[in-house]
Amino acid sequence: MVAAARERFATQGFVATTVPQIAKRAGVAVPTVYWALGSKRALVKAIRDAWLAEARTGERSARVLAIDEAGARIDEAAVFMANQWLTGADAVAIQLDAMRRSQQTSKVYLRNAHSDSVRSSSRSRDCFARGSP
Repeated sequence: MVAAARERFATQGFVATTVPQIAKRAGVAVPTVYWALGSKRALVKAIRDAWLAEARTGERSARVLAIDEAGARIDEAAVFMANQWLTGADAVAIQLDAMRRSQQTSKVYLRNAHSDSVRSSSRSRDCFARGSP
């Protein structure tokens, strides 16, 4: 269902895509989509979560932060960022489209992004506090 939603949202946009279209593409009944995910907004979050898992974001960011030498850390960070965009440009575009179209969706994602950012900043601060340049 998530892959079907990702495809539909990427080609048609958040507003133009309907849950019945997603269900048909996924080969499931409409109530199944609502039961499993709840809403179009939840589908966008599931798309983002699937992308982050596919891109192995947690593992790759930990690898970047574990590098002590500054130049090597920057090189690995560049590879990390390239991988993020190569695997998820459509997921980012979908999320931005959903945020533009729905004030409620925007508030939810901004709140979640702030929480994620605080956790990430804390990990980065801890890593840099180790004394690495």
